[in-house]
Amino acid sequence: KLIRYQNLLSDVPDIEIVSLTDLKISEKIAEPHQTAKENAIHKVREYSKLTSLPTLSIDEAATTNFLPENEQPGVYVRRVADKQTELTDEEQIVFWKKTISRFSEPNKQVVWDFQMAYYDPQEDIVHTSHVTMPAQVSAVFSETIVPGYPMSSFLILPGTTKPAADLTAEEKAAAEKQIFAPFVQDFRSWIHED
Repeated sequence: KLIRYQNLLSDVPDIEIVSLTDLKISEKIAEPHQTAKENAIHKVREYSKLTSLPTLSIDEAATTNFLPENEQPGVYVRRVADKQTELTDEEQIVFWKKTISRFSEPNKQVVWDFQMAYYDPQEDIVHTSHVTMPAQVSAVFSETIVPGYPMSSFLILPGTTKPAADLTAEEKAAAEKQIFAPFVQDFRSWIHED
């Protein structure tokens, strides 16, 4: 995530995106809510308390056009099997291969809801933005597993033709610039650049 958002915000002057690791913070804030927006807001406030810095938090949820309602991942993308245990990248690949093979419909999609929250403790205002991204399910899984992003082995980003894991860094960055353009515009307004 850090690399994605550093790339997306690289053209915004006078900011430096740093991670919790850079700040030597290892505490992991819980994600207790049922929506990505609520989790993003919760995390941005809690992490800002730890850092005393303006903070950006992201949470994601996913739905599909092929799973029944009771099997939709929602905010449990990493914990889809039992909503308790966080799956490894390899376990996620196995889970999704089995799950997708149960459905014969063509044109399967996973629709991502990216919720971003920004909080500057001096202003004491939480700003939010979201981006919806429909990704096509590839008929063939890539052999490449991107650490932290196992679903990129079978999801095709809008404007591309192969699984995200097989895109070059430049292809992926170009696709994400288009997908996340509304968020970048919101971010610029939050920091009073526009």
